[in-house]
Amino acid sequence: MEGAYLLTPTEAEEIVDTSEGLALGPCTCRVVFRNCDNPINAEIMLGPTRHIFMEHMPHDSHEITYHTAKLGGCNGQDFSFKSTFQDFPDTVVFSIIDDTLNVFVGVNYICCAPFITVTNIVNDSLLMEISDTCSFPYQSCYCRCNCYYTFDFQFVNFVEKVYYFQILLNDPRVDEAIIFETGQINPSNY
Repeated sequence: MEGAYLLTPTEAEEIVDTSEGLALGPCTCRVVFRNCDNPINAEIMLGPTRHIFMEHMPHDSHEITYHTAKLGGCNGQDFSFKSTFQDFPDTVVFSIIDDTLNVFVGVNYICCAPFITVTNIVNDSLLMEISDTCSFPYQSCYCRCNCYYTFDFQFVNFVEKVYYFQILLNDPRVDEAIIFETGQINPSNY
């Protein structure tokens, strides 16, 4: 490798996080020289802005859709004091701003629960999972009150078409995931 600079994982993560365009394409070396049997689609392309990136992205590459969930409400609070019950209904609200779909989920749940989220996109379906990660014995995690937890799922590069969605709540105290909400997102309604 002449003139190459290897990035540390932290440096690579910073570059990916600041890029507005991210795509996966074929490794030029593997396509042209066929020197190895590693996967062809292994080259990551980055762009500083999405519109320039889309204009110059090779036709045999595909954009990677970034999605995240921001935890709010009672998530991450210091529970050294008892919180008071917040009287909010369980909520699911959709909004579309430019090419970003926001799915806001508000859940009433036992205080002090540790949560993680996982999202999965398969064709025209969005799956959002909210999982309580408290392990047995459950009383080691929970406080004796209720809280309103919020999760703001964000999907960028949202294509305006009808999507199906399902939001699951995984409670370790029950055997199966709870279907919190399921349905259809039609952009023409927003």
